[in-house]
Amino acid sequence: MKILNLFKKKNVFDDPNFVDRRNNNPELDAHAIARGLKRRRDDKVNDLFFISLVSILVLVLGFFTVGSMFIQ
Repeated sequence: MKILNLFKKKNVFDDPNFVDRRNNNPELDAHAIARGLKRRRDDKVNDLFFISLVSILVLVLGFFTVGSMFIQ
């Protein structure tokens, strides 16, 4: 049984010495906000890349479509 107890996941909140520092900690809040802003900035870059790629694809397909009309 001792072996099973070693691998048993311990709940942090059951520890009497545990202090929940998430409440009213401006440093952690600022860090979380900064991470969120960074993630949003990366999403904007990804969205801009995707929109640019689709725009170029539409322009190339349009160019070949119009070109094939003039050949006939």
